[in-house]
Amino acid sequence: MNSNCPICKRKAKSFSRLSRSNKQIELCSCLSCDFIFSEKDMSASLMNNQLDKTRLKNAGMEIPSIKEDYNNGSNQSKNYFKEFINKDEKNLDILEIGSSWGYFLNVCRDGGHNPIGIEINKVRKDFIENDLKIKCFYDINSLLIDNVKFDKIFLFYVIEYIQNPLDYLEKLVKLLKTNGEIIITTPNKNDVISDIWLIDSYKKFMIEEHVANYFSVKSTLILCNNLKNITFKVQTKQEYSFFNHLRWYFTNQPFTTGIVGGDKLSENINSQIAKGPLHNNQDLDISKKVINLISDTDKKYKKIIEDNLAGNKIIISIKKEK
Repeated sequence: MNSNCPICKRKAKSFSRLSRSNKQIELCSCLSCDFIFSEKDMSASLMNNQLDKTRLKNAGMEIPSIKEDYNNGSNQSKNYFKEFINKDEKNLDILEIGSSWGYFLNVCRDGGHNPIGIEINKVRKDFIENDLKIKCFYDINSLLIDNVKFDKIFLFYVIEYIQNPLDYLEKLVKLLKTNGEIIITTPNKNDVISDIWLIDSYKKFMIEEHVANYFSVKSTLILCNNLKNITFKVQTKQEYSFFNHLRWYFTNQPFTTGIVGGDKLSENINSQIAKGPLHNNQDLDISKKVINLISDTDKKYKKIIEDNLAGNKIIISIKKEK
């Protein structure tokens, strides 16, 4: 059975793949867009807090506690805040789609802005509203009806779970103020660990039963080109380290990093070396050289990947013109 691609509307071919949780998944592939998508609506399962079960537990990884997940998310959110919100931007009206436990919303509020969340997971939505005291909705429908406008809208590793991404982005553009901006991060289905290292276990790990969209740089460019009255920029960033890829090569297994879409393996290795026993100045000199080698190797590896638009994270910036 062939379906129409939700981005370019051309015919896409159906195929079947085994997911990270060992479940057979039916997918569709559009060769014109280099885009893979699922037609199965998983919104009920997402609402009922099942994502971590299939994404982590059934793939052999531990589900973190709320406290651990919140602390990890808060640390990552502080980096997002520095990266995507300028110091001279004040009192912004901010919308985050897929707010999880609300850590980014909280960081934005602490930074003097006015955040609102969208979270389909009932447990997490209730936490945002009851514990953080930040307004949060299940979907954007009421915001569209009330014609609410935002300076910035964020989707951090969320658009891959949203069916019909073109239709959804068209609605988000309507929620932007003039010169407002949508920031999107999503995994790159054509990253180097899949296409260069050719690790079969990782290719299976990429497939998650709740994911609706698997984007490449090409498909995101086509997606953005189909939006009206906007300008956009697409780039990639390599946030998984060289040592993460080596670990995949030697173990063929995933592991929890505490960071969505990245890790700190090189930093952790260097911290371990730096605190090791030093018997003399020669040991100290060797230690410094090894630390520099590890850091330089990781930086050069990431630069090669990013220079060729093959980073594991795709970053999309969409600005409304009028």
